[in-house]
Amino acid sequence: MDGKRFSLAKPDFIKALQINDSSVYSLYCLSSLYNFDNINDSALILINKAMSVKYKDGYARDYNNYFSQRFDIKYNELIFFRGIIYYDLRLLDYARNDFIHLVADNYEVGEGCAYLSAIYQKKNVIDSACYYQYEAQRYGYRDVVDSVPALSCITSAKN
Repeated sequence: MDGKRFSLAKPDFIKALQINDSSVYSLYCLSSLYNFDNINDSALILINKAMSVKYKDGYARDYNNYFSQRFDIKYNELIFFRGIIYYDLRLLDYARNDFIHLVADNYEVGEGCAYLSAIYQKKNVIDSACYYQYEAQRYGYRDVVDSVPALSCITSAKN
């Protein structure tokens, strides 16, 4: 979908949030639209609100029945997207924490490792960057993140 058509959905999600300001689905979608338009401060506020709605009484609530699941966003998906927003804002330590959590939880491991490789490369921690680049490729993720070039690493999986 082209950017202009994608952005046309913004008023609909804003209206949906005026009706129900705790709709995780609408918060996530509007956050995605702001991220798409590089308005990442607003994207971060919205994704954090979606996460606070999902996380109550010490645990995240994910729905498993078909009807609710269609409009539910898994908590790990919210963390994943927040990690991307942190990365885009160059808040690399926060992004790293989110992606490490997701990899440990076995969620989007390939792409999470690719982001971790890019983060460590930007922080000039080459051993860790190489490790996560190897892991990303091992999980079938071959794309580079944010035009960060692939490293020519000598070693494979060591951390």
